Amino acid sequence: MLTLLLASGLSLLTSDGSAREVPTYPGQDAVRLIKSAIDAYAAEVVLPSGIYKFGPDESLTLSRYKNLRIDGAGSTFLFNRRGKFSVVECKGLTIENITIDYDPLPFTQGTVAGVDEAEKCIQVRFDPDFSAPGDPGFPIQIKNGGEARGGIRFFNPAGDRMHAMLWEAATSIRDVGRAVYELTLQHGRLFRPGVQPGSLKAGDRFTLFPNSGMALEVSECEQITFNNINIYSAPGFGIGEHGGRGGNVFRNCRLIPKPGSGRLMSTNRDGFHSYMMKKGPLLEGCEIGYTADDAIAIHGFFSPVLRTAGLRELYILCLFGQNLDVGDVVSFYSLKDGRPQGSSTVLSLEKLSRVDGQRELSAWQAARAEARLAGGRSIPANEWVVIKAQLDQDVAGEEFMLADSKTFSGAGAEIRGCHVHDSASRGLLIRSPGTKIIGNRIERTVLAPVALMPERYWLESSFLDGVEIADNSVIDAPLPGLDTRHFDYGFAAIQVSSIFGARYFNPPEFTPWRQNRDIRILNNRIVRPSGPAIAVLNAEDVVISGNRIEAPFAAGISGNPLNLLRTLAPSGPVPTPEQSEVAAKPWYGILLMATRTAKVTDNTTAATTPEVLGTAGVGPWSEDIYIK
Repeated sequence: MLTLLLASGLSLLTSDGSAREVPTYPGQDAVRLIKSAIDAYAAEVVLPSGIYKFGPDESLTLSRYKNLRIDGAGSTFLFNRRGKFSVVECKGLTIENITIDYDPLPFTQGTVAGVDEAEKCIQVRFDPDFSAPGDPGFPIQIKNGGEARGGIRFFNPAGDRMHAMLWEAATSIRDVGRAVYELTLQHGRLFRPGVQPGSLKAGDRFTLFPNSGMALEVSECEQITFNNINIYSAPGFGIGEHGGRGGNVFRNCRLIPKPGSGRLMSTNRDGFHSYMMKKGPLLEGCEIGYTADDAIAIHGFFSPVLRTAGLRELYILCLFGQNLDVGDVVSFYSLKDGRPQGSSTVLSLEKLSRVDGQRELSAWQAARAEARLAGGRSIPANEWVVIKAQLDQDVAGEEFMLADSKTFSGAGAEIRGCHVHDSASRGLLIRSPGTKIIGNRIERTVLAPVALMPERYWLESSFLDGVEIADNSVIDAPLPGLDTRHFDYGFAAIQVSSIFGARYFNPPEFTPWRQNRDIRILNNRIVRPSGPAIAVLNAEDVVISGNRIEAPFAAGISGNPLNLLRTLAPSGPVPTPEQSEVAAKPWYGILLMATRTAKVTDNTTAATTPEVLGTAGVGPWSEDIYIK
């Protein structure tokens, strides 16, 4: 085996340990140093420990490499905001002992100096060591008149706890003198009637950031192992993997603010985001914290059926590349509310030309607008393909349907022994069949810390099948929302549901269909969630056993907006009076709704207030529930 050790010079070590000099490369040119190992047919390359600083628009890209170990020896790759470390179409690599950071930083931060609730704006001062408007490194573009767009997150004065609020952004930045700037807020969520006055006050901290790109990109890869990777800032996702056979491993990786830096945030979007993978990733022993969005997200995409030409010939839109294979068993669901429409096996596929595909897509979009079907995500330009699929059985469904094959949804993902904390949205957002979530510690997420929720708006699939959530500790999550009149569709610490209703907020709408199956929630410890500890909706064949629940509804029930009776879709049957009572007052440690065939055994609740009605409650559209 050849190992290339790169120091002030390059030494090529042969199998007997003898060395000979090879050309010396610049110490900061990591791209050339790694390429030299490839050219020398080395199985390993060890970089000299140091800082590799990349210029504007420069990235480090490994493309089509196989069976190589790259040891950064603790080196730092320091990128400009538009740079990243990309691993593309590779197989069998091991990449380890590398830190990724950015200079200038992709965000800035400071302190709130004042709050004007009437005008929905705030006054701020930027921290001395972080960029302010007018500085070369300021991450937000400010147009004439102060127009700007950047995400905002708020923290307590110590900067170690996020305020529990949904996405907020600045729409303008104006210099008001004496190093103070006025930021107009897009949504004004902190000024709504359900928010206590003073929830945001002078002395609180904030971050301001754009969101695009990623720090570490893994594209169309297979069996790549990342060990001991630190990511201390990212312009978008910290790690983004997409496409390919997958089965990648991320072990002992940390996505956190740089220790000792005083930074408030790590990533401008999700910490780890995986989509369109055949086999899901393994995350083991990782730490992900202070992300501006979800900490971990794993999913595929539902594919809208654009047109049926006979009962066995369908024209299907695939987002971000083809996500159906010949031989796939495809399930179909109503785009309107997720009602199952049957399943069939793909016999053949034909990719349409761009012109023909656009014609089919435009006709579907026009028909959807005419039908006044509730909106969803925009179709990304140039990141889709239309295919004609021949099926082995008739599909006589509704006019607007979604196809779900589960083939490119990261099946079999595993998250083990990780520490996930302080995310501005969900902790683990999983839409991947066969996922195992084992032995993790999850703390202080703004929304549901463990959320298994396929949804229509973003078209993120798949429905869950064969999922195990066991031996985790979930503490102080989700956090009590600052807006006491609002609740999100992810309201429990561990939640399985289907987000296919007509509304997403205030309140969301839940449907009666049971698309998720074979769910195991075992031996978890859940402490001080702001709502129920466990909620299972839209599921069948469920086991909830051995869970220890402490202080559910930790923020109190008085004024809690969680009334699920007003969330029920009209397409469901009329619930029994007993089930309606549970929906109206879902004040239980464990809540089931639209669930069939569930065993709820040996769970305990402790430190409850008198208002909590019991360990488990069964709401509308549920049957065959065994509780012990």
